[in-house]
Amino acid sequence: MTIDSTNPCSCNSFHYQSSLSPVSLPLGSPGNWTYLVTVPFNILAENQVAKIEVNMEVIWDSIDKANSKLAIEYRLLRNGRQILLDNTIFAYDVDATTVHEETLSFFHVDTPGKGSFTYTLQARISSYSNVEGPLSISKSDMTVNVFNSVDSSSYLFVTYTSSADGKGYVAVVDPQTHKIAGTILVGNDPRAIAKSPDGAAVYVINYGDETLSVINAATLQITATIILGAEPVALVVTPDNKQTFVANLGSRSVTVIDNSTHTAVNTIALPAAPFSLTVDTNSWFVIAACKGPDSYAAIDTVKYTVQNGNLTWGSENHNPIAITNNGIWVSMFGSTNIKVCGIDGQSKFRSLTTWNIGGNIAAVATDAGQWHDVFYAIQAPPSTKVMFAGISTGFAGPNYLDGYKGQNDIDVSSDSQKICIVIEASDDQFAGLQIIEPYNSALSNFVRIPVAHQVVVTPDSLQAFVTEEQYVTPIDLVTYTKGEAISIGGKVYGMAASYRTQSKLRPQVQIIEAED
Repeated sequence: MTIDSTNPCSCNSFHYQSSLSPVSLPLGSPGNWTYLVTVPFNILAENQVAKIEVNMEVIWDSIDKANSKLAIEYRLLRNGRQILLDNTIFAYDVDATTVHEETLSFFHVDTPGKGSFTYTLQARISSYSNVEGPLSISKSDMTVNVFNSVDSSSYLFVTYTSSADGKGYVAVVDPQTHKIAGTILVGNDPRAIAKSPDGAAVYVINYGDETLSVINAATLQITATIILGAEPVALVVTPDNKQTFVANLGSRSVTVIDNSTHTAVNTIALPAAPFSLTVDTNSWFVIAACKGPDSYAAIDTVKYTVQNGNLTWGSENHNPIAITNNGIWVSMFGSTNIKVCGIDGQSKFRSLTTWNIGGNIAAVATDAGQWHDVFYAIQAPPSTKVMFAGISTGFAGPNYLDGYKGQNDIDVSSDSQKICIVIEASDDQFAGLQIIEPYNSALSNFVRIPVAHQVVVTPDSLQAFVTEEQYVTPIDLVTYTKGEAISIGGKVYGMAASYRTQSKLRPQVQIIEAED
């Protein structure tokens, strides 16, 4: 079935194609690429972009009474040229049913330029164990929306309280000119902020009002204001762009927002107070780090069920949970150890092992050749080391790089080539930004800044921005030089430059202690 329209949505054109009959994927390690669906479309102007959304219904049989594992690789071709390659892994324990049905969804934003194009979706089995073939794709559909490109999606958004009138605002900073392109009046005391994966929406927690402001990045207008729980402090948007999760510290809960309607659809009660959130790249689980008591909560994004575990955190003002870029491994950095969990599919979260490595307060994950991913973690004072460790079928590390005392925030560029670490000033340490090149012999550079609190990296991986009380300072990640500090106009709290699967460092607020 094909639908082609010029304006059924807030885009310039809309194209849809669905497969009419099931398609079989033969077993293989890997198997051959199999055609699923094709969508033709036109780009009428150079400044237009295409957003491709794909859904596949997958059915297969596993051998009874045996652990089974299935890895499906999929790719997008534009006019026969590969533009996206990714994979999803499903795994089941011995008590699993022999017939499995799963939905595999993803989206991709492409800028092909002006012309006529065809997107083709292909899939294959890349590896498997205890699976009976062939696998069936019972249905696959692809939607292509063509939009005028939104320059503001690359803007830096900064939350602040105005020194002039005491009201809450979001400053919009042009990353090219380093000038403020606009300001948006939001709620009282805006703090945490996040971008949607496509950059079209910005979500702002108004801590004072206990509300969430939704901003259209193209028009810079507020499109919705949503009531949250008590003391909202952190948020993440799922990579499939379907939901936003907000951690409510005071009410010990997480509010779930439907991004299509901008309404709260669920409030999930937790046994402790959540202070940070991390979502896996497959949008299957949101993991909350909690205080009072110290613990974690793995939230199923479909069933909204919760799996809890105990872990002592080193800091309640950082995000101590990182998930590898393939969405499989979850590492939780506690004060005395690192807990590793696995995500094997929707509703499949399990504890794996614990490493006796302590002192870490926050971490990020990067891609790395032999090992699926490498974690880089900052440590609490007075440590001057940066820990890194690899994870795949085993554990490599820990290893340590030279750093600086006062590590306070960490971010990684989208190309995994730069690790940026904020260093706060002390009596024997200048404030600044340490920049590590993990795949260039761990080369390290330090850019001195008068005051440094939080860091974000732009989507093109060329710049970082660091907060300085009422200023934001741009750092060139190619020349390792700082630009002129940008006056924001009030107390700065949070920044969003690109999409992140982790909530950011937050200003210190009182943490609720365990109840008697």
